[in-house]
Amino acid sequence: MFRTTSWRTRFATVLAALTTTAVLFPAAPASADVGAVKARQIQERVDRYLAAIPDSRQVAPGRLAIPGGELTVGDTERQACRHGWLCTWKYDNGFDKINYYRCGTYPLPNWVGRGGFENSQTDNTYTAFKRADGSVVRASYAYDFYDDMDWTPVWHVLVC
Repeated sequence: MFRTTSWRTRFATVLAALTTTAVLFPAAPASADVGAVKARQIQERVDRYLAAIPDSRQVAPGRLAIPGGELTVGDTERQACRHGWLCTWKYDNGFDKINYYRCGTYPLPNWVGRGGFENSQTDNTYTAFKRADGSVVRASYAYDFYDDMDWTPVWHVLVC
């Protein structure tokens, strides 16, 4: 003999199943929440760069003025390098880019992982990417483009 269940029992069973589903599979955040999360993550990276690069200052969301050039955090694409500049980038949930215009030797703090550079300085201008001990990882004469750089061993860049 079959038993029929009351509508209240069936309703309680469905409600329990829906509650369990909501806990196991929460709703995706709204797009405004995603944008706020991304902005917070970018600002956290900016804050790390500000702490690591003396004499740097934030000039806009995701942008810093640094000795010798500028740093941009979290761009969605790599831009062409302006003539007269050395442009470096790394892939870190978007492109972090350091572009140098002034000659000098500069640290590359928190610059770990893969990326590349475009040496668009004046013709035959020399750049050296150096280890902590000063030995050269890679040298470059303008114009040069390299899109498979391992930044992990590079601690300093000599521009000009």
